This record gives sequence, structure tokens and C-alpha cells, in this order.
Amino acid sequence: MSVRCEHALRLRGLIDGGGWQQAEEELQGLRQRYPENAALCSIEGIYWARRGDWPRALCRFQRALVWNRDDANTVFNLGVTWCQLGAPLRGRLLMDYADQMMAAQMPAGQSLPAALTWRLPRPSLPQPERFPAVAGRAATRRVPGLVR
Repeated sequence: MSVRCEHALRLRGLIDGGGWQQAEEELQGLRQRYPENAALCSIEGIYWARRGDWPRALCRFQRALVWNRDDANTVFNLGVTWCQLGAPLRGRLLMDYADQMMAAQMPAGQSLPAALTWRLPRPSLPQPERFPAVAGRAATRRVPGLVR
């Protein structure tokens, strides 16, 4: 297991367990060691989302996508964040787009290890028939709120 994967697993345990202070200290140290690491930035977004600081989470997920725009989990988490910030259409587009990205990246019947697929819980949203344009637009590469 790589050192970065070990850090990610440790941070996941701290964040899932509510060890906020220790997680924040470790994030600060890792941010200094790996200043432009997309995975670390995404984990920091999850940290802020779990703390309920959605604007900060949004910033971190968008920054992570600047460095790795093909991370389906970060796109999904960005969608959840937009939903929490009052933009459910944008959020649904991003979550649907992330699901399509994941399906295209992984061969049928195969999945990533659980440690690498850390997603925020999907929020409950209105049914798609309430906004039919979402299904058509989700298939495009141009998605609002996604840094490209």
C-alpha cells in the first residue's frame, strides 16, 4: 500500500469517527507536503462537508477537479455539495455525470476498492420528471459547476 493511500485511509477513519481536530492537523501537514494533490484536496472537501461547511467543501472539490478533472468521486461529491447549497439541478447533473464517468472508466463487473470510492451520501431530490432537461444534459461534457 502506498504512503498516500495509507494517509487517505487514516484520514477517512478520523473523519468518519469524528476526530475533527486530529484530522484537521493531519490535513494541514499533508497539504504542506503535497500542495497540489487532487486526492488530498478531495478528502479535505469531504472533511468540510462532514463538518457542515458547504462553501469550503465546494471550494476544495472544485480545486481537486482543477488537478484531476476525471475523478468521478470528486465530481459526485461536488454535485452533493451543490445540492446542499441550494442548486439541486446542478447537483443532479453532476451526480449523474459522475455515475456515467464511473461506468465508462470501469470494466463491467469491476469496482474500485472501497477506500478509493469515498462519496458523500446522495441527497434526496425531486424526481427527474420534474426537470426532464437534466437527463439530456447529463450526457454532455459541459456541465455547470464543473471546472474545466
